[in-house]
Amino acid sequence: MKEPLRPRSEVRRVSSPSASATSSLSSRLALAGLASSAVFLAACPREGDYTPPIPVSPGVAGRMGLLPRRVGQPQDAKPASAGTAGRARAHVMQKGEELSGTNAVGRPGDLLLENDEVVFVIDRLGGGVGFAESGGNIVDAADAKSRRDELGQMFTFFGSFPRQGVYDHLTFRDEPDGGAIVEAKGVELNEPSLSVVTTYHLAPGDRALLVRTSIANVGKVHQFLPALGDAIQWGLTEKFCPGKERGFKGKSESTFLGGLGLDTSYALTSTEGHVSALSGSTWSDTFQETNVTIPPGGTKTYERVLLVGARGDTSSLLAELLKTSGGEVGTLRVKLRGPSGEIPAPSGSRVSVRTLEGQELVTVASQGTALIEGEVPPGKYVIAYAGGAGRKGRGPSVPVTITKGHGSEVVVEVTAPGDLAFECVSPSGPSVPCKATIVGVSGTETPDFGTRHRSGPAKNRITTETGLGEVRVAPGSYDVTLSRGPEHTIAKARAVVKEGETTKVRGVLERVVDTSGYLACDFHQHSMLGADAPVGKKDRVISNAAEGLEIAMTTEHNVVADLSGIVKELSLSDYLVHIPGDEVTTDAQAVPFGHMNVFPLVVDDSKPRGGAFAVRGKLAADVVGAARALAFPVVVQVNHPRSGKTGYFDQLKFDPATGRGNGAGYTSDFDALEVWNGRDLGMREKVIEDYFAMLAAGRPVTPTANTDTHGVVGDEPGYPRTLVRTKNDADLAAWDASRTQELVSELRTGRNVVLTNAPFLRVTVDGKGPGDLVKLPRVQAPAVRSMSVLVHVEAPAWVDVTAVSWRLARGGKGPETKLVTAKNRHGRPAYICDARICKGDLVLSVPVSGDDALVVFARGERELREVMDGEGDELRPFAMSSAIFVDADGDGKALGR
Repeated sequence: MKEPLRPRSEVRRVSSPSASATSSLSSRLALAGLASSAVFLAACPREGDYTPPIPVSPGVAGRMGLLPRRVGQPQDAKPASAGTAGRARAHVMQKGEELSGTNAVGRPGDLLLENDEVVFVIDRLGGGVGFAESGGNIVDAADAKSRRDELGQMFTFFGSFPRQGVYDHLTFRDEPDGGAIVEAKGVELNEPSLSVVTTYHLAPGDRALLVRTSIANVGKVHQFLPALGDAIQWGLTEKFCPGKERGFKGKSESTFLGGLGLDTSYALTSTEGHVSALSGSTWSDTFQETNVTIPPGGTKTYERVLLVGARGDTSSLLAELLKTSGGEVGTLRVKLRGPSGEIPAPSGSRVSVRTLEGQELVTVASQGTALIEGEVPPGKYVIAYAGGAGRKGRGPSVPVTITKGHGSEVVVEVTAPGDLAFECVSPSGPSVPCKATIVGVSGTETPDFGTRHRSGPAKNRITTETGLGEVRVAPGSYDVTLSRGPEHTIAKARAVVKEGETTKVRGVLERVVDTSGYLACDFHQHSMLGADAPVGKKDRVISNAAEGLEIAMTTEHNVVADLSGIVKELSLSDYLVHIPGDEVTTDAQAVPFGHMNVFPLVVDDSKPRGGAFAVRGKLAADVVGAARALAFPVVVQVNHPRSGKTGYFDQLKFDPATGRGNGAGYTSDFDALEVWNGRDLGMREKVIEDYFAMLAAGRPVTPTANTDTHGVVGDEPGYPRTLVRTKNDADLAAWDASRTQELVSELRTGRNVVLTNAPFLRVTVDGKGPGDLVKLPRVQAPAVRSMSVLVHVEAPAWVDVTAVSWRLARGGKGPETKLVTAKNRHGRPAYICDARICKGDLVLSVPVSGDDALVVFARGERELREVMDGEGDELRPFAMSSAIFVDADGDGKALGR
């Protein structure tokens, strides 16, 4: 296998060619105008779900830069000349020039490409960010005035992830016409005979970047690429495109693909005005051309445009796309009038521009100025207040006529704001980290606080490290639920919020589930440190603490990172411990072997990606061997083993009959198996079978349950979690290296864990628990005998646990015991609930015929909607113990123990 590229460390400024050697973005962009007749829908969508289609006329040429054509400015305005204030600039970022925003990763030494309107960051050569295998890619993008980045990253994508350009040479230059260029040169990830050159060109005054990639075949045989396009991590923004709901997943065909953030927005289109894409929760893979064959000596080139909007709304994107294509726009100015007269438009407020039939055309967001202002196509509309800033509209929508090159002003009536304050306290009085869920009732809309990828206000939930929170909501009635994870009670209240008043809710969150002797852990999480997730570092820590987690791993893709400093900064050391790890990720391999977590590790800032394991060209056995060679013991956990290309068992041909894999480089030298990964219940059932296959084959490992969270709301950390047995589950502020090694030892050899999203289990046989060896008395043949298993079940009263069952690795499974009808030894109900907690003890009779391993399960029916966002089985309570090993023949051994 090929060795990894050794990128050059230098970034050079080069002299500029003649102006004729380059062309402005606008001369290549081919978008046509938005005609009012193009606005249509088969049925009226929900507010905010509709983005109008933009018909495209390929080949439109001669258009000028995006931003200079303000309303009333001639469409044939000339580009800025060299020496004007609006020229673009390319230079090495200096300290103090970094962009703001939780997703900003650019640092001194990266390249800045900017003009007076927008700024882009292209990262230096080296290890790259996230799934990008080198530097030379877009990692930040923002409005030049706010300098607030909300984008994840963008890099070339050649149709089969992660095929991409890998760069080893980076240059930049300013152009005589006032533009600036950054150029990255390298080769294709898997085929060095394919030379890749990507050019980033920013013209003076443009709000968009022209990106041009040329792929040349310098070899002697034809080369095939499945597609040409880009991989985009959308960061904090919510993706959208014409004809799709915001946040959509799956395939799309559209004139552009966009991302809508809090303060910034983005749009990607080709110069021919068409983008095909496949999108997941926070990413999109785009396709401009598929099934591309490049002959020897041949070159293939494709171009696209990345636009940065001035605000976090759709109008700032669509207006610029229209102007670029020569379309017409006018200016809408909206004043807000409250009960006491006109008011400045508060940050977070927005209006909806709708057709006369009620279909939303665009939204326009306030920038915290006197009024809400944006550009829209000429036409007749009605304007309605769309929410935000704790207000709602009052009275009917307001009609307006927008004409080309002119401004139109309307006044929209709004209520005064309302405020909702909450406090979460422990029974002894102090406030504790928690989460508030707010749902509108009695005709009041549920609030939407924006992107779901952050702590604080997000969608209709607020996470707080202090236990205190206050948020502006529109006047109305709300159900408020305060929570702190599945070991605690929840507090519910009906809050009636009035105009100009603050309504307070206080809830006592009591720890009622007795998990003493166990630590609540999530060993698989992501943040913006790996670019694959949009969650900021502080947001990730706060979301952990609010959900009652005690141990969390920092496991970015091929990055070693440590969030323990942020835990201290936020004064959360009494509640939470963060431990550095690395998700060894082999997607870029010619033959990938999946993902593994290794922890604990030590961050080495002197090395790329914090000193993460080298994986390029390595087999699984090589990487695990490197982990075992470290000076301290670590846990090797196989992640989502049945996830296809990223799954260890799928890639290395795990055989349940033998309990091991048959692929090249397979090793059984791992400690933990991620049986339960987030919300993928289909994979959970498959991996449970694999876990039992390993037990039956005498290859025991520790099962784990982790979220693999890439977000916050809808991807809540700790649902599920792994409860790990420990000698000391108190005084987290005094955590030290010895306790980390105790945790490692339990996961590697003790194997006493409970996997759960809510219920808690204590399972014993003759006083022995999970991970232990139970020696049964010798008996004469027949050897089948009944083994008594004591199962203690606990859950807070808001969690519905309905049944318990058991399974043996070799001896089959037993029927479910329904808790509602189960009786204890005295004939009384075995499972009793009060207002705070449900708990009980059951005795299960399990037939045993030989050495075996026992696992106990608990299930519930009612969805955990109080604390989780989603629906269906993924929200239903579930728990399982790790195995108790049964020695039935009295030889002191049982299935590998």
